[in-house]
Amino acid sequence: MLVLFAVLVTVLYSGAYLRMHSRPAAPIHAYMPQAKVPILMYHSIAEPGKDLSVSTKDFEEQLKWLAENGFTPITLGQLERYWDGSYEVDGKPVVITFDDGYLDNYTDAYPVLLKYHDPATIFIITDSIKRKNHMSWDQMKEMHAHGIEFGSHMVYHSNFLHTALDQISWELTASKRALEKGLGSPVTTFCYPGGGLIPEASRLVHDAGYTIAVTTQDEWADQSQDRLLLSRVRVVGGMKLDEFARRLQAPLQQ
Repeated sequence: MLVLFAVLVTVLYSGAYLRMHSRPAAPIHAYMPQAKVPILMYHSIAEPGKDLSVSTKDFEEQLKWLAENGFTPITLGQLERYWDGSYEVDGKPVVITFDDGYLDNYTDAYPVLLKYHDPATIFIITDSIKRKNHMSWDQMKEMHAHGIEFGSHMVYHSNFLHTALDQISWELTASKRALEKGLGSPVTTFCYPGGGLIPEASRLVHDAGYTIAVTTQDEWADQSQDRLLLSRVRVVGGMKLDEFARRLQAPLQQ
């Protein structure tokens, strides 16, 4: 009887000791992506800085503001993986995009992007690569090696609203193929020239092999949107820094 009592006391004491000294299980926190993400829309980075051209000084001030206010620039392709839960971001994600592939994206924007270690996505009109005021293949390859993503902006910058469906399909495929051959990596991002949209737009883009695309709709992109019809925040020349900051502080309500 005494032996049984001693065993019972030992068991009870051991349980109490373990409860007192064992560490509680750490709570499991699922990584939750931010549903609304600003995708910034730029075109040219050059003086004097008006309309579609943002001055180099203003562009650098904007990137500096992003860094000082907890934003982490990512590419459009990374945004897709972020929303899918396969790519984590420290801080608040923001996507920097450029339309058309102007030469100043290399001569003026690229050095600033490198200074702040910021990636970006540039949408290329493939027929314009041969023009003097647009980037060359060698320049694009250099940027691509340093984290700049390239997407399609069609072969001839054809607006969907004014282009036959078979021509749209051909340009979507041909521009994608040219970029992939020239850069040596898959191209899955697309931008609608002039923001032109037709009922068949997202289907045509999807059928050509793209997985994420942007429009010119001026608001924050939302995870609930069609991935092939994402909105962007337009940045124009002459925009004051306080206006830029206001548009990055909360999703726009349209």
